[in-house]
Amino acid sequence: MAGDPVEYTTLVAGSSVVAATLNTNFNGINTYLANPGLENEYIENSLHNDIFTWHMDEVPVGTERIGFKVPATYSSNGLTLMELQVFTAEVGAGGTVNVNIHTAFPPASGNKLMSSNIVCNSDGDLERETNFTTATHAAGNALFIEYVVASNAVGGVTITLHTKADNRS
Repeated sequence: MAGDPVEYTTLVAGSSVVAATLNTNFNGINTYLANPGLENEYIENSLHNDIFTWHMDEVPVGTERIGFKVPATYSSNGLTLMELQVFTAEVGAGGTVNVNIHTAFPPASGNKLMSSNIVCNSDGDLERETNFTTATHAAGNALFIEYVVASNAVGGVTITLHTKADNRS
């Protein structure tokens, strides 16, 4: 039909159709999907979820950082941060883990993406944050997750970042 992303012959229910018409319709769909690809505006749910997980068996007292770069071709609208989770399996007496996410290295208070740190201070503690100061992070840039352990080493720390991004065609 004219104006649709794929030009095809409309089939009428109950009528006969010849193989050549079916082949032409399928070829049109396959050609469109191969190049230029199906644009997000024609997809009912144009976003997909990505989950990034980092696990550390033991985190010593001090500051550690995890950095990763969002590929420039990853998504036209970048990466949208949905939730950051921190789980601690074992926390020694007086031990805490403070976690935040930053847009620059070295991390500084001016480039934090959360207004306050996630703090875990007991065995089996699971804390979440969904309130980001800037939720959308441009493709092609780096993110840094910083975790600071005070007083005692912490065992079994798992950091999980939930995000969403545009589907790519």
